[in-house]
Formats: sequence, C-alpha cells, structure tokens
Amino acid sequence: MKKTKAFFFLIILFAITLCLTFSVMIKNGSVKSLYEDVTFTQVTTEAKQYTAQIEYGLKYGRELDNFYNIDDTLTGIQQCSSYIEGVYIVSADNLLLYQKGAKSVANTLYVNKEAFNQGNKIYDMYENGGKYYIVSQITGSSGIAGYLILRVSADAISNSVAGFDRQNLLQSVLIGGEIVALCLFALRRAKLSSKFQSAFFLIKLLSVSLVCFVLLDSGVAVLRYYQIVDNAATQTVNKIAQALQGNVDEVMSKVVTSENIYDINDWLQKNEREMPIVASLSADKNNIITAKVSQKYVNNFLEQSVLSMSMLLAGCILFCILTFLLTALTKRKLKTG
Repeated sequence: MKKTKAFFFLIILFAITLCLTFSVMIKNGSVKSLYEDVTFTQVTTEAKQYTAQIEYGLKYGRELDNFYNIDDTLTGIQQCSSYIEGVYIVSADNLLLYQKGAKSVANTLYVNKEAFNQGNKIYDMYENGGKYYIVSQITGSSGIAGYLILRVSADAISNSVAGFDRQNLLQSVLIGGEIVALCLFALRRAKLSSKFQSAFFLIKLLSVSLVCFVLLDSGVAVLRYYQIVDNAATQTVNKIAQALQGNVDEVMSKVVTSENIYDINDWLQKNEREMPIVASLSADKNNIITAKVSQKYVNNFLEQSVLSMSMLLAGCILFCILTFLLTALTKRKLKTG
C-alpha cells in the first residue's frame, strides 16, 4: 500500500506540474501581449512628431523620395526609444527610400496595406527573424505617400517582462507546492483497501487538487494582472499625451491663430480613434492636452486572461470527469464480465 500511495503521489505531482506549466505560459503570454501593445503604441506615437514634419513638407510640395534633411528626422525617430534598432521609410509601393541604424535585410520590410483600410489603426506589426517591425502611415497631400517602419528587438520586450515572468513562476510554484503538500498529507492519512477504491480516491484527490490549484492560481493572477494592465496603460497614456503635446507645441510655434484649436481637436479625435488604449484626448484653451485611459482597453486584456485561465480550468475538469467515467466503466465491465 505504501508503494501504491507513492505511485499516486507521483501521478498527482506530475499532473500539478503539467497544469502549473500551462498556467505560467498563459500568464506570461498575457503580460507579453500587453507590453507589446503598449510599447508599440507608445513608440509609434512618439515617432509621429517626426513623421508629422515629413507630412507637413509633403503637404506643401516636397517629394518623399527626395526629402531635404531627412537624416536628422530619422535620427530623431531612432532616439525616441532605446528599443528601436532601425528606422526605415518606404514608398507607397514598398520601395526602400531611407534607412537609419540597423541595415535592412532582403525581404524583411513588408507593409500590409489592408491593415490600415479601416482608418482606425495607428500601427501594424509583424515579426521576422526575432525582430518586431512596427509599420505606420505617412500621409501626403493626395493620400498615403509611404510608410515608416521601426525595427524593435524581440529581446527588448522579453527583458521588460522578465520580472513579471519570474513573479508568475514563483506564484504558481508556491500555490502548487501547498496543494502537493496537502495531497501528500491526505494520502498518508487515507486507508485504502481495494484497487478500485484506491483508483476512485486518486481521481477525487486529483480532481480536487487540480481544480483548487487553477482556481487559486488564476484568482491571484487576475488580481495582479488587473493592476499590471492598469499601471502599464496609465504610464503609456501619459507618455502618449506628452508626445502629442510636443506635436501641438511644434505646430502652434509656427502658426498661432485662434482658429487652430479646432484643427487640433479634430487631429486629437483622429488619434483617439486610432488608439484603443485612450478613452479621450482633449485640449484646453491653452492647448494643453489631457488623455484618459480607456477602461474598455483594460477590461479587454483582463477578459482575455480570464478566458485563457477558464479554458485551462475547463480542460482540468473535463480530464477528471473522463478519468472518473473510464474508471467506473472499467469496474462495471469487470463485475459483469
């Protein structure tokens, strides 16, 4: 019986470890997805103060393929964030016109024009060779004149969330260790007689331990994740407001008239539509921009995390039900056979 209990304990330990692995993957994936979105939104917004200068020139007769003093603009874009490894400007036909920083490799620059068709997206992103490429539009006087592409190392995002990954693992290990310890105590106290009694006891213990682990781990994770999302979104929105303020100050320093405030508000509304993370953008009578975090954005990320953890919980419950039914069916066949 001691060998049987030891075998049962190993099964429970394996099941908890497997469940823990999936749980950590879900939590890490949720945080990584969040930080990718807020980072790419922030970087794109900060770069817009420089692409706005290009668009201003295009509006007054300059050509994108022969733009004066473009190197200074590319340098400014690259200095927006330490994450940016390379800056590229391509034409509307996806021909490379200018680059700064890391040289582009053949077939790495790509523009999905369909992604911008709805007019409510500030950036598009794709991954190639361990690098993220963030694409945004450059608008001319007669429509889309080209695209700005920023290359960001995937390691930069991984380094940003490394601390959260360690916390997620530690949380799951602590909760999993407590569940395993309780299972060991229950096995030591259990009095098992027949094989089927032992099997049913194992299934009940396994079911309770897996469900309790997922419920506790996901409950703590959701509480932590809400705070993580809210903090990340708030910091990003504040930086977006600062970047947009720089754009406004630049424009108002060139042409200051009372009528420009209406143009600014229209421009802010356009930016608001392109950034789901922002609930509202507004400028007061002194042209000072304020931004509010979208609660819908925070809730959407939270709902995605809850849904993933719910699927893990449902998978554990389904596994336990099927195992219980299989054991019961086997017992019935042996009795009737």
